[in-house]
Amino acid sequence: MRQLTDVIPLADRRSESPMETRTRILILDAGLPTPEVQYEVVDQWGQVIARLDLAYPLRRLGLEYDGRIAHTASSAFDRDRQRQNELLAGGWVLLRFVARDVLGRPQYVVRQIESFLGAQPGSRSA
Repeated sequence: MRQLTDVIPLADRRSESPMETRTRILILDAGLPTPEVQYEVVDQWGQVIARLDLAYPLRRLGLEYDGRIAHTASSAFDRDRQRQNELLAGGWVLLRFVARDVLGRPQYVVRQIESFLGAQPGSRSA
């Protein structure tokens, strides 16, 4: 029951998968700033070019959890690459993580994010 009361405030109904939530909680547990959830990136004409799982908009840093099933179909693979190119052209950095990263080497995920944020653990602003 105590664990449940600790976790409930971290819930965010905008997350689209349990692994996106696990990634976000990993980030928060590491003391990194709270990322935006399902952040829409728009181009200069106001068109949405990407909806990122997690983002630090002020740093133009996007974070994606790539599940094997959702991202291996040919159409998804092609769409992901086009979207990534559009983000890069707009000055964004996109970090992509998979289950092995989030579950098996969480410190790798944290170090990657820290290196792009320039944040120290315990820092809550981005």
